[in-house]
Amino acid sequence: FSGCKSLTSFKIPESVIYIFLGAFSECGLTSITIPYGVRYIDRCAFDGCHDLKSLAISDTVTYIGSCAFANCKSLTTVVIPDSVKKIDDEAFSSCWSLTSITIGKNVEMIGEHVFSWCGSLSTINYRGTKEKWNSIRKKLNWDNIARSYIIHCTDGDIPKNES
Repeated sequence: FSGCKSLTSFKIPESVIYIFLGAFSECGLTSITIPYGVRYIDRCAFDGCHDLKSLAISDTVTYIGSCAFANCKSLTTVVIPDSVKKIDDEAFSSCWSLTSITIGKNVEMIGEHVFSWCGSLSTINYRGTKEKWNSIRKKLNWDNIARSYIIHCTDGDIPKNES
């Protein structure tokens, strides 16, 4: 479905367990629900879906690939479920309208430039403790050029300069 600008809605079947490389890149999707059963969202799966405003990720997803949702310029909020272990490089880069993201407590790695060029990002809600947040492996410049934000953990807040 890559490049289908007229594709504004699509229901991913529950039998799908893997969304492949670039499957919906550059589509006209305005909302997408990643259904129960999907475990893996590959590289650039939804890259460049500029009109994507609503994203729901099921709690069976364990991996979000590099550039999976990059350049989704209309996306404002994202909730990453506790099932996700890895958010790969540039997964949400250049999501200019992204103001808040919730990250599940089981994330073990946040890739390079994951939130780069997310100039509206002001809130990161983390479903774990400050200690656990600080133990997450974060690659170089994971938040490059994101404006000042606060990470809200279950036991307090961490300003950007301390994360």
